[in-house]
Amino acid sequence: VRSSAELEQDLVRFYTEAGKNLEAGDVFEKVLALASRSRAKTGVKFRVLEMPPREFPGKVKLLSFRLPTSENFFLFVHGSELTMIDTGHGVYYEDIKGLLRKKQLDPAAVRRIFITHPDTDHAGGSGYFQQEFGTEVYMHPGADEVIRNMNRRVGASGDLLNLNKYYTRLSSRFTECRFPERITYFPVKDPGRAGRFRTIADFDIGPLRFEAVESLGGHTPGLVFYLNRQRGLLFTSDFLLNVPSLSADEKEHLNIYRYLLTNPNRDTRVYMEETEALKELAQEAQQSLVPAGRKVTIFPGHGAYYEG
Repeated sequence: VRSSAELEQDLVRFYTEAGKNLEAGDVFEKVLALASRSRAKTGVKFRVLEMPPREFPGKVKLLSFRLPTSENFFLFVHGSELTMIDTGHGVYYEDIKGLLRKKQLDPAAVRRIFITHPDTDHAGGSGYFQQEFGTEVYMHPGADEVIRNMNRRVGASGDLLNLNKYYTRLSSRFTECRFPERITYFPVKDPGRAGRFRTIADFDIGPLRFEAVESLGGHTPGLVFYLNRQRGLLFTSDFLLNVPSLSADEKEHLNIYRYLLTNPNRDTRVYMEETEALKELAQEAQQSLVPAGRKVTIFPGHGAYYEG
């Protein structure tokens, strides 16, 4: 009962804030549409788009999946261990476990999850893996404030601050988001450089060495990109999206999301600068791959991966 009352309060507060910025009559319809798109696509209606697998030396395979509401998650298979980048919404957790089993993969083998940022469509399933299997979850330390305040625009100011707060809370409830109780935050010590960005940590997935590249803060706090220079793998989260590869239904889902937040980015000017900086980083990485005859591959948070 208390949960229902809190949900009702959040809906009313969101509606009030939205009325200051949007055509208020459409707000509830859009909120419910966003919620139903994820909840109505579970169980027997669950469908994923599997992108072509990639294989690397050292018997490492990368599997890429697009979930029903357009967000991607990536799975490295190396030895007896599985490592994920992002998880999608929590509402898909049981379906994702079923998907792995159909692939003859044990969900309990997911020992580490590297989250790009703490939006529910990227991190919402991570707490379930940790609760059931003890999976270690890694994030940028800036994600802590977003999670504690349940506000993806925390630290910013302006008319959209409260709108984002109530959106974050509603989205978490509707999509059954579960953040981990124990998060391993990247230590941010002795930072290096990757183009215009700081690299704050590195880690290995099998023989592949990755750098955690700190965002400039244009989209949301606590965001990182993941870069492997040797093979030219760049995981760009909600940047450099492959929009043409999305279906009409997926584009509509993202448009509803954009509408409800008015602007999904914490700072649009910085976001645009960051987009250009990521393109430069991809070009820089590409130059080092030319002698080996390889190309950089962009793995965005939505849409198909592609060569940069």
